Amino acid sequence: MKKTIVFICLDEEYVNAIEYKFSHLVEKKAEVIFITNLNAFNDFITKQYMIDILILPVECELNKTIYNNIRIFYLTDSKENEDNPQIIYKYCSAKSMVEKISSDFLEQDEADSIKGTKVIGVVSSAGGTGKTVMSLAIAYGLRENGYRVLYISATPYQDYSYYLNCNSFLSEKFCYQCSVNIKGAAKMLEHEVKKEDFDYIPPFKNLPISYHIDFSSYLQFVDYFKRNNLYDYIIVELSSELQLDKAAFLNDCYKSVIVTLQDNISVQKTKAFLSSIVDNNSNLMIICNKYNKDKRDYLMNSGLLEKYEFGDYIKEFPNGLELKDIKNLNVFDKVIRCLK
Repeated sequence: MKKTIVFICLDEEYVNAIEYKFSHLVEKKAEVIFITNLNAFNDFITKQYMIDILILPVECELNKTIYNNIRIFYLTDSKENEDNPQIIYKYCSAKSMVEKISSDFLEQDEADSIKGTKVIGVVSSAGGTGKTVMSLAIAYGLRENGYRVLYISATPYQDYSYYLNCNSFLSEKFCYQCSVNIKGAAKMLEHEVKKEDFDYIPPFKNLPISYHIDFSSYLQFVDYFKRNNLYDYIIVELSSELQLDKAAFLNDCYKSVIVTLQDNISVQKTKAFLSSIVDNNSNLMIICNKYNKDKRDYLMNSGLLEKYEFGDYIKEFPNGLELKDIKNLNVFDKVIRCLK
């Protein structure tokens, strides 16, 4: 029999960011009821419900005599009392939250996925969405959280170097090896990695295709790093062209991030793209970039946010979002929290 979890938090924006992931992690063993409305909360505390676990903000007052037979956990903005078994740090990952409540809720594959290298694919259905800076921001955010991170651009035009202090290319020896023996090149790749705020593979001096590099080549590169467990996360930026091997790759990723805009054309392209690639949607997350609250938001009523996990709306910056903005602002905190 499934257990019942009641999750009370009046911060709707926070709940929107964590609801999908939390519910998905426990869906086989528990039903989750989220309460974000003050009236619903007041109604809840005056009545006795048959529940097993209650999660609520630490400042909320509750008649404990009514709920003395259930397990209660308190959400807090502070990390000070994180060691307390009843305290949950509000901004930890959904998986960490579920583990604290009970690791029994996690399926074995979810528990096992905590170990080993996780691959995050980042893609968009069209150009101009800011996919590159999204990829770099994810890499930076995870590195800031203490993880070992590698960024790989698997795009035909590797235009990320101007975001970084990158003034070098992959070595001629490596490029030559790519053109004659891609497996041999993969073994050399570890020595080509550059380090900045996070590790990354430098761009090819010329177009990758001139060295006989295609997407299958990048798959071998990713596989090499995974097998050797050199990183906690590998962020792979993909081009927008739809191919069968890309679709398979995205479905196999720990998480696939789809970057879109809020306008109608972008949303329709995203819907068409997703209908072509998704076998199951449990690993997929949507990010809306360049968001302007004064413009119509076609994403909100598209049906996509009900079907897939939603990372966040990333606001539009007048001069464009750059890596220095990401370092100075907390614009990606929610996205990183969803990915951990």
